[in-house]
Order: sequence, then structure tokens, then C-alpha cells
Amino acid sequence: MEHPVEAHGHYYAPYLHSRGSIVLHPDIISKKDFRDGTEREDCADAGHRLQGLPEIEMGIGLNEDEVIVGNIGSSKRSKYGVMGNGVNMTSRIESYSVGGQILISDSVRNKAGDILRIDEQRKVIPKGADAPLKIYEVGGIGTPYNLALEAKDPSLIALGRRGPLLYTALDGKDVGKDQLKGLVSRLSRKGAEIELEEPLELLTNIKMNLGDVPEELASKDFYGKVIECTGKDDQRYIVRFTSASPEVFAYFQLNRPPVRIVFFQRSGWI
Repeated sequence: MEHPVEAHGHYYAPYLHSRGSIVLHPDIISKKDFRDGTEREDCADAGHRLQGLPEIEMGIGLNEDEVIVGNIGSSKRSKYGVMGNGVNMTSRIESYSVGGQILISDSVRNKAGDILRIDEQRKVIPKGADAPLKIYEVGGIGTPYNLALEAKDPSLIALGRRGPLLYTALDGKDVGKDQLKGLVSRLSRKGAEIELEEPLELLTNIKMNLGDVPEELASKDFYGKVIECTGKDDQRYIVRFTSASPEVFAYFQLNRPPVRIVFFQRSGWI
């Protein structure tokens, strides 16, 4: 990853195990940067599809702050990296995102100005923060770039029979002890509406397992993020899938009701 990033005048620094931090050059990112990044992701997606693997998705968190960048350590051992409170906050913002979503902080929005199309905003309380943080979802960027993210997941389709599942709320990287019951009532390609046994806070990550299926399929864990509450009783939520095995994905696609196509024939005098 380091070579393509540095080729555009930016820097990459590893942070928080599997995650990475892209440290951007102060100059604004060019349209070519966005196009090249999209092309690289499309190529990787094509390779995954040929192997029967799930498509690659990436959520992005952006924050603007002063940080220390460079070779950090001693003469015996040093490592190129980035340090500062801004790095921690960027990681927190990214943790609220799902695939195909860009979330930014107040500082980025103020820096970018009206060129950004903001689709949604909300307040969150990141771990270690003393006060709520306002984050914004970016839907596109205006002239002269004129770029927009792909449309969100299509409408949820009601299932003929609600599908049972078991779920566990995740606290950071620690899995909760209690496994609760839920019912899948509507389904889309990348998410579902699920009736949960107990209320959950928005943006909570959950681990799920299918119910009433063969044991081999029931043992396949899959994960999602609670992104919206749709029920008046605060127990019906939209869950965006964040990780699912090909077997679980195939099960959901097979249980989606068929789409009805109605044909109309026009007749008249010629």
C-alpha cells in the first residue's frame, strides 16, 4: 500500500493492528486520486468475484489535526509512523462507518467548505472523549471534481417467513456473554431489518448466527452494525452487514422473495 499512496504525495503509517492511517499532504486531493483509488478497488473486486469471494468494501473516517509524522524511536530501533490525539480520533470516526461510507469530523467539514455534499450528521461519544463529537456523512464532492458515492443499499424486501437468529452485542473487541434471540423480517443485498430481543444503541456492532438451519451453517458467525431504528418500541433495527461468509450470504440471497415484473402492452390505432 505504501507505494501507490506515496506516489500521490501522501504517506501511509500502520496504526491499530490491521487498520492504517493515510496522512494526506496539505494540498487538496486531485480528481485523479479518487479515480485511481476507485479503479484499484474495482480490480480487487473483480478478482474476488472470480474466486467466489465476497466483494471488498471499505469505510473511511477523515479528521484534520496536527500530528507527529516520521521515524519514531531510538538509534537501535525506529519505525516510521504517526502519533497524536488526531490519529486516535480519526480511528474512532472510522469505526462508526460501514462499507462505502465516508464520515468526517467538524474540522474536515470546515476546512473543505461547501464543496462537500453532506447527506447526514449525528453526534457520537467516542471512547476516551470527554464530550460528544459531531460527525458528517459525505455523499459527494462538487465542482470541479463532480464525484458522488454510489447509491445506498436498495429497499428492504419483506420476507414471507421471518427468519430466526441469535445475536450478541460487541463491546469493542470483546464479545458479550449473553446470546439473545432475534427475527429477520426484511432483507436487502447488504443488510436486514431485525427484531431484537433487547434495545441497542445505534452504531453498535453485533455478532450473529442463523437459527433453524443445519449445524454447519449455524456455526458460521457473521457481523453487522446497527444503523437505524425503525420500530416505535425501539427493538426493530436496520442492521448493515459488515462481514459474512459466502455460505451465509448465499442463504440470505436464496431466502429473498422473487421480484415481480409486470409487463404492460400498449395498443392503439396506427
